[in-house]
Amino acid sequence: MGAHRLSFRTHPLSDPFMRKRKNRSSVIYRLVAYILLFSSCLTLVITFIQLYWDYRHDVDMIESRILQVRSGHLASLTRSVWLLDERQLRTHLEGIVQLPDIQHVEFRGEDDLSAQAGEIQTENVITRHFPLQYEEEGIIFLLGDLYITASLDEVYQELMNKFLIILGSQSIKTFLVSFFMLFIFYALVTRHLDTMAEYTQELELEHLNKPLSLSRSYPDEKPPDELERVVQAVNQMQGNLHASYDQLKSANHQLQQEIAERKMVEAELKQAKEAAEAASHAKSEFLAMMSHEIRTPLNAILGMSDILRDTKLNPLQKKYARSIHGAGNNLLQLVNDTLDLSKIEAEQLELEAIPYNLRKAIEQVYDQMLHRSQQKGLQLEVQFRPSVPIHLLGDPTRLKQILLNLLSNAIKFTDEGAITLNVQPYAGSEAPDCVLLFTVSDTGIGIPEEKLPQVFNSFTQADSSTTRKYGGTGLGLPICQKLVELMGGNIWVTSQLNAGSVFSFTLPVETRQAPEPRPMPKMALPDLPHLDILLVEDSPDNQVIIQYYLEHLGSSVDLVQNGEEALSLVKKQTYDLILMDLQMPIMDGYMATRLIREWEAQQKRPSTPIIAITANSFQEHLQKCLVAGCDDYMTKPLTEESLHQKILRIL
Repeated sequence: MGAHRLSFRTHPLSDPFMRKRKNRSSVIYRLVAYILLFSSCLTLVITFIQLYWDYRHDVDMIESRILQVRSGHLASLTRSVWLLDERQLRTHLEGIVQLPDIQHVEFRGEDDLSAQAGEIQTENVITRHFPLQYEEEGIIFLLGDLYITASLDEVYQELMNKFLIILGSQSIKTFLVSFFMLFIFYALVTRHLDTMAEYTQELELEHLNKPLSLSRSYPDEKPPDELERVVQAVNQMQGNLHASYDQLKSANHQLQQEIAERKMVEAELKQAKEAAEAASHAKSEFLAMMSHEIRTPLNAILGMSDILRDTKLNPLQKKYARSIHGAGNNLLQLVNDTLDLSKIEAEQLELEAIPYNLRKAIEQVYDQMLHRSQQKGLQLEVQFRPSVPIHLLGDPTRLKQILLNLLSNAIKFTDEGAITLNVQPYAGSEAPDCVLLFTVSDTGIGIPEEKLPQVFNSFTQADSSTTRKYGGTGLGLPICQKLVELMGGNIWVTSQLNAGSVFSFTLPVETRQAPEPRPMPKMALPDLPHLDILLVEDSPDNQVIIQYYLEHLGSSVDLVQNGEEALSLVKKQTYDLILMDLQMPIMDGYMATRLIREWEAQQKRPSTPIIAITANSFQEHLQKCLVAGCDDYMTKPLTEESLHQKILRIL
């Protein structure tokens, strides 16, 4: 996989301080900026406080001078005003103006006597006034008011000079402190942070055993400071990384082995899947071929036995004909069971969901089994609980198939006694959606306890003597189990040797409240009109049987043995119906049907109804004949009644 490198290399500058100057967002620059900002603000606050106190002190000094004027000149000014000595009054006012900071003095008398000295030359002034009172024989006379105005220009100028001096000195001090702290911070912290950054940037998996160390003199006996704790944490992280790398390396090696093993398993599974698919395909092909090869002679056996029974026979011959027909039906049931089991295992069996009457379905099963039970002298009973819903939605055909299999087995393995079919709600479930319990019990030979787990296995019976005595292939119960499970239920058996068996299964059902429409009474099929029919069939036996059925139904039949002959005859003559076998030599029925449809389209002739006759019952084969252009299909073996019904429906 190559070397594992955890490396983050950069190109650091040789001078860390120069690198700091280029990186304006570094910690040291921000620290200096914060120090300058804080120092400047603090300097401004202290300066303004100091200037405010100096300002208050200077103003107080000016006001004290004004008070001195009042104490030193107010009495003489009062006498001058009382004596109306205007000259002396002006002399006193001009003397006051000569005092420091005094710009203007004005007297405003009560008898229109006023005088002033000096001139206000600035807006930065402070003005105070004092009343002039003269006391004569205990009487106080108000002579006027004296207004003294002092200038604040010198105070403001002095404050400005002080502000500039303080601001300059504080700024120099702040900058000196900041640069000193910058140097100290770089010496104590920043350069070590640079060392840590370069160490982590150049860290590689191959050099995880090299610890981090800082070039600083730090006594070992002192508790570790912040930088030492960071160094310890980095070295601990380095050790953890080294251990994690070793674990990762080991896990990676193990993972590679598991991936290699998994790829091998996947390759084996792929081969097994391909083999299984090939086997399944071969199985389907084999079953399709066997279905065709068995149903073709079966059609001859059942058909010939039907024709034979319609002839004049003595009692012994009729018995032989019935035996032949019964054996053919048994063989047909075996083929159907085998194909059903194959379809279920291949998940190709689809269930219907149609409304049906459960009671009538049970009655049909009862009628079908009654004759067989009476032949053996057995009593057949049906117990149908009143609480069981009647109108359901589901697949009545498959339900009847399950019941027929179970009842057939019960009759087969019972020599005396009774067979009972019981239908009731299961576990107290109620409509509209409930679960029903079906139970088939008999008084037959029973099943040994050690054989019970195997009764639902395919091609399995209790023992070989059972097969020899009673016959059968062991497919009925496996089909019942798979159908029940496919319908969402469960099936089980309880039995005691020589005391009978009880087969039970549950079935979830969906009820319908509306009653099922009353069925029409069964009527005889109407006669067919005279039809000109082309029969395309290569088997001589099937030719005889189907031709006999058609002529017995009142139709005229032309017979050919392959699709090529059929195409040639269709081009020369018009037919009401074509019965087309699908597997024939020279040209099969699929190709013949397609060519007939193409020729009809070219000649703009209406399509002649074509019914495919096939020995294959697999859905893909049936669908293939419809795609080829057939209107419908029939599966061998045929009966006269089924042929009659199909012709009526297609026409």
